[in-house]
Amino acid sequence: TPGSAKAKELWKVDMVKDLGVFPCYLAMCSPLVHGSHLFVLTGHGVDHESHKVPNPKSPSFICLDKNSGKVIWKDSSPGENIMEGQWSNPTLATVGGASQIVFPGGDGWLYAFEPATGKKLWKFDCNTKKSSFKPGGRGDKSYIMATPVFHEGRIYASVGNNPDDGPGPGHLWCLDPAKPGTMATDGFRDLSPVGDNFDATAQPNKDSGLVWHLGGPVVPKPAGDGRDIHFGRTLSTVAVADGLLYAAEIDGYLHCLDAATGKKHWEHDLKDGTWCSPMVADGRVY
Repeated sequence: TPGSAKAKELWKVDMVKDLGVFPCYLAMCSPLVHGSHLFVLTGHGVDHESHKVPNPKSPSFICLDKNSGKVIWKDSSPGENIMEGQWSNPTLATVGGASQIVFPGGDGWLYAFEPATGKKLWKFDCNTKKSSFKPGGRGDKSYIMATPVFHEGRIYASVGNNPDDGPGPGHLWCLDPAKPGTMATDGFRDLSPVGDNFDATAQPNKDSGLVWHLGGPVVPKPAGDGRDIHFGRTLSTVAVADGLLYAAEIDGYLHCLDAATGKKHWEHDLKDGTWCSPMVADGRVY
């Protein structure tokens, strides 16, 4: 009868007590379920008084048995390099016929793992090498707020900051996770471009996963009120449809790009900031 049903708790995991997680702002991710596994960013972050990570070895990413809640594997790769918090969501990708779980780290890197075992696969730096993070949004280095998107063999990822820090320079990346990259000392294949060379056809990048990139300063700097950056910080997950990619910035600009090449078709000023993500339906962008 209506109102008579009661929820039965099947299991729970106290990530603070059992795993030593120190959540920053308690803004947690949405879990991803794949097969019998459940994948979660723990929300591990910094203590705002010291602006340091209290427990660098505590996990940032975990895999649980969805039926029992048992922790199957865990990883703390961002470690002491977490800039503030970790509030994005994991993504499922298929590369070479095999599934991968892609976690966005609070250090601005993407990390990919074999779902069942936690085997390290690859990583990708979503910031430029010369950038630096400064609390309060004063720097030009950011972490990943939006959910990475996997579409037709490519992964699209971007960076942003706590929205209280306001707008600033950001980056939008398209990468090919099937590329070999170079083996890093931490066991991941590093698919990042060499240095800050964003030309995917250039010789130094032949093994990197870089396909295209939008971001960085406009050179030469425009006169008057023209924008001096190509892409700003974002909280918005991109939408991909009919070969086009739509990406919004905190500062209120909506970009339409060719999903395969990154060529910009148009840019629209929304006349206000946005924390939302674009959606494509019935031939329209909302």
